[in-house]
Amino acid sequence: MKSLPFVGVVMAASTGGPGALTKVFNMLAPTSRATFFVVQHGPAWMLAQRLKRKTTMKVNLAKDGVRAVPGEIYVAPGSRHLLIESGSLTLRLADNPPDGFIFPSANLLFRSAAKAFGRHCLAVVMTGMGYDGSRGAAIVAASGGVVIAQDPETAGARSMPQTVIKMGIPTSVVALEHIAETITRYVDRLFAEIDLL
Repeated sequence: MKSLPFVGVVMAASTGGPGALTKVFNMLAPTSRATFFVVQHGPAWMLAQRLKRKTTMKVNLAKDGVRAVPGEIYVAPGSRHLLIESGSLTLRLADNPPDGFIFPSANLLFRSAAKAFGRHCLAVVMTGMGYDGSRGAAIVAASGGVVIAQDPETAGARSMPQTVIKMGIPTSVVALEHIAETITRYVDRLFAEIDLL
């Protein structure tokens, strides 16, 4: 993992996600220590435009073949899965069948991130219906990475974070208003580990 230039932060949300993600990124200080990859079930371009108004970080609608840049946000397009290529950290858009009837799939993004970043991966599962992100979060944890679940009490829809918690995945359960500061704390810790390698 010596070649890793930054921490990989993968985030998943569905119902209630645009408002929750906007709040997190509005509170999150820009950093070159991490790159953010976001799956939101719904019109991705709308989320990207909304985030652009709330953060000074560069927000991109993910494109196939683009290499991830530190300090930027990549939003999965609504019609394709977003994957991260191990080694090159190049974004890949895939037309795989929907995972659990979900398109794009947080599980597939998280799985690719676990392979690409190993223990320097941070997965965040936020508000949403269903269970997308839970199997991927389990893989991130098994690879030595960190998992954060939004406290279901602060989620517009509890199912996604609640599933992660019920599965017994090693997880930090964090209220919405504290997710940004928790991400920053973990990113700083994980980046320091990269720097020490």
